[in-house]
Amino acid sequence: MQHVFPLSLGGEDSLDNLALACFICNNGLSNYLSGFDSTTGEIVPLFNPREQKWQEHFIWSSDGLFLLGLTPTGRATIEIIDINRERTLRIRRDEILLDRHPPKTDPRL
Repeated sequence: MQHVFPLSLGGEDSLDNLALACFICNNGLSNYLSGFDSTTGEIVPLFNPREQKWQEHFIWSSDGLFLLGLTPTGRATIEIIDINRERTLRIRRDEILLDRHPPKTDPRL
C-alpha cells in the first residue's frame, strides 16, 4: 500500500500526493493518518481513495442523507472529517430534492 503523507508530515506537493476535497473536509482531515473507531475501540488507518474501494467502506442511509461506515476505517474517516455535519446535511437534502444525490452508482441501505 502506498503511504501518502500531508505536507505537514513531510509529504510532497505533487499530484500523486494531493486529493480533491472541499475546504471543510480537507481542514477536518488536517494531517490525520488514522482515527478512532468507536465501535471496535481501535485506532485504524483512514480511508485512502487511491488504495481502497469506496463501496467497501461506506454506504448511504436509505434516504441518502447520511454517509455510514461499513468498516472501522469508514467509521473513523466519517468521524474525523465530520462528514454528516448539519451544513452538509442541508446541502444533501436540497440535492436529493433535485435528484442529484446520492450518486446512482453508490450503494444505499
